[in-house]
Amino acid sequence: MSNRDAIVHLKITKDSLNRFVKITAIGEPGYIPEKTGKVRVPQFGAQWDVTMPTAKTIHIVYTFEADPGGSVPAWVVNSFADKGPLESFKKLEKILRN
Repeated sequence: MSNRDAIVHLKITKDSLNRFVKITAIGEPGYIPEKTGKVRVPQFGAQWDVTMPTAKTIHIVYTFEADPGGSVPAWVVNSFADKGPLESFKKLEKILRN
């Protein structure tokens, strides 16, 4: 597999009471020139909807879709599809507990 890069535009919106945050990430593959030795991710989209139902809890809905570009077999892509978000949320939980 080749190294990849993704150019992503993030937009963060929240309500005035800080009980809802929405983070939208949209791929912008043509924003800057491609780099030698990297496969540009041609399609990327993700969204985090974070709500705070109580003072001590948060609820996160995460959606993600991407085309990694190049020639990657579907079974390889699918084998990593759930690992990245799970590890991210484990690390986020650790940070929030400290």
